[in-house]
Amino acid sequence: MTLGFETRWVLVALASYAVVSTAASLLLAAGLRSVLARLVSRSPSPRTTADRILLLRLLPCLFGALCAVAASLAFALFEPRTHGEAVGWPFVCAATAGAVLLLLALGRGARSALASLAVGEVWSAGSPARTPAPLAAREVEADFPVVALSGLWRPRLVLARRVADACSEEEMQAMVAHEMAHLHAHDNVRQAVLTLCPDLFALLPAARVLERSWREAAERAADEAATAGDESRRLALASALVKVARLAVGPRAPVLPGSTLLRGEPIAERVRSLLSPPASDALDRSGVAGLGGSPRGAAGLALLAVSSALFAASRPELFELVEAAIRLGR
Repeated sequence: MTLGFETRWVLVALASYAVVSTAASLLLAAGLRSVLARLVSRSPSPRTTADRILLLRLLPCLFGALCAVAASLAFALFEPRTHGEAVGWPFVCAATAGAVLLLLALGRGARSALASLAVGEVWSAGSPARTPAPLAAREVEADFPVVALSGLWRPRLVLARRVADACSEEEMQAMVAHEMAHLHAHDNVRQAVLTLCPDLFALLPAARVLERSWREAAERAADEAATAGDESRRLALASALVKVARLAVGPRAPVLPGSTLLRGEPIAERVRSLLSPPASDALDRSGVAGLGGSPRGAAGLALLAVSSALFAASRPELFELVEAAIRLGR
């Protein structure tokens, strides 16, 4: 197969991304449980745990993207602008795999968007909620006791009417504070990033384990932020969780995009944590600091990674490796 310069340049980026991100995905899947155990045991707070799990999930994509940038730049710098060159079938297969990974991620994004539209229709059919929420909130008729913050750009609070009827004013305030904590932490955006990563890891069972660990950490972080170490708030949120969990017995949890108070999972650990005295570092709000020690540290790591990719692109050795991959099997 003979391809022109521009086509080969695009395929170099796709192939290098596919190969590197796939290798990183397999390594992450193989060591996931031990890495997660270390993250949870060594993180100072649930928010830091959630941030570090998010970074861990992004690693295959980040490594793949950096290598794609380096390989495509090296190809653009050193490859003569010839009319065409024969390429091998392994190179074409790798590039096709890269394209497939991107298309699958777009498909997951489309499904998530459709689910958001469905929630929007349900939300529009509800009535204004009797909550202290400082954002748009609706009560809806639902079998499952939904308490959810849905949407990325204009998040909205969706509340099942049976939850509003069952909970006291203090419990309602605690639940709203919990969802507002998700809003301030941009957890809906973070969850979308977890879902849309275009790599092989997203197709592996380990991805479900990592996403569940992230949700658990994010829920614990929102619990801590909502209660702010106040004992009465912690008791109110724990009581609300128990009531919602009892209402959830029987009905099947719907597939909801965004952050929800409860998806039908066990709540014993969350309730136990709320009823225990808060740790002195429980209210850590490091945010991106959890990713690199500080915002400046995270920026420094990003700058180092980009600089490394640019340096690699300037090396003829990388171009020779790319050329060998293109010619393999032709």
